[in-house]
Amino acid sequence: MAAHYTIIQYVPDPVAGERVNVGVAAFSQGLVKTRFLVNWQRVKDLWRKDPLDLERLEAIFRGVDESRLIEMTKTWGNSIQFTTPNASIRSLDETIDVAAKRFLLDPELPTSQTRKHSDVVTFARNSLLDALTRRFGSRASRDLIKRKVDIEGRIGLKRRFDLAFCKVEPIHVIQALSFARSKSAERQVHATAYLVEEIKDKVPITIVVAPPSSTGSHVDFENARKTFDALAVEMVEERGFPDVAARIANEA
Repeated sequence: MAAHYTIIQYVPDPVAGERVNVGVAAFSQGLVKTRFLVNWQRVKDLWRKDPLDLERLEAIFRGVDESRLIEMTKTWGNSIQFTTPNASIRSLDETIDVAAKRFLLDPELPTSQTRKHSDVVTFARNSLLDALTRRFGSRASRDLIKRKVDIEGRIGLKRRFDLAFCKVEPIHVIQALSFARSKSAERQVHATAYLVEEIKDKVPITIVVAPPSSTGSHVDFENARKTFDALAVEMVEERGFPDVAARIANEA
């Protein structure tokens, strides 16, 4: 049976009518799959007063089935709106993949002075959520990613990490670093290396980093790469993490 898809659009001022594509939804035979932006910077730049974020958008679609989605496309006309559903000759999975590539503009992330640790964590979570959604579906994937996860280290003390892909126990841990500012980069690297040594033999870990800007510390960045190489732990820049996230999801 043919699938259908609709584009999810954010319209902060329905009177003005300005809008941006923030997601796509595909449905077939009662099933619904969604895919959302990974990089939300454009949304934040356009509407700083009340920017939509992924968690708010996910909450809207949690538990939505095909009949409810079709009703939403016909009746919603406020800050979240939908295009008229279009038919596709592809399968449901292929339809959501093609629609996301065509209609979701994910610009390359800036490496600026303002890119903070929290920005890297958010980007890593969104990338991992997108990858897990492809593998397990949107409803299940939300429960597989945990923030601020405590994991017991070698000497029995619990250590806190930014993100973890979990089923019952953590399957893969993600720790974020930003080199966009030079003041604390060296201290962050030392602290992260200590955390890595505590758990790396128990669970795989990936370090996701925002590389240095023009005023950031390139020396600390290169030293970090050497440090994590010596620990046999993968360090990847944000722009490369979506591919790593896909690998993590596929290996689960």
